[in-house]
Amino acid sequence: MDLKVLLVDDEVEIAELYIRYLQRNGFSDVAAVHSSQAALSHIEQNRPHLVFLDISLGEESNGTGMDVLEAVRQTQPQCRICMMSAYRDEFERSALQKGAYAFVAKPFRPDTLLAIMKRMQQEIV
Repeated sequence: MDLKVLLVDDEVEIAELYIRYLQRNGFSDVAAVHSSQAALSHIEQNRPHLVFLDISLGEESNGTGMDVLEAVRQTQPQCRICMMSAYRDEFERSALQKGAYAFVAKPFRPDTLLAIMKRMQQEIV
């Protein structure tokens, strides 16, 4: 099964780097957006299986990753969301309590995303 994956990060270059890495490793349906509004729109229209979602999305985003997490949990509970942040101590517990599938502390190696995707793939097969 080819997972539909969305990366949400306001750091465009980082998101593109992760997309290329995942595509080179066999995941072809990978997209990126860079704001909370774009994330909500993409998730509603494309119904990804897994979303890697940064908590901090920049001032112009008009919302945080936590806001997106809460909205998606209410409308698409089957969508798994992996939260990402450099502030693990501040956000990990809260993100998991609000329904995040996993939490990844930044910075991390791209193979961390791959491991999460492979674990999820095994769970839904």
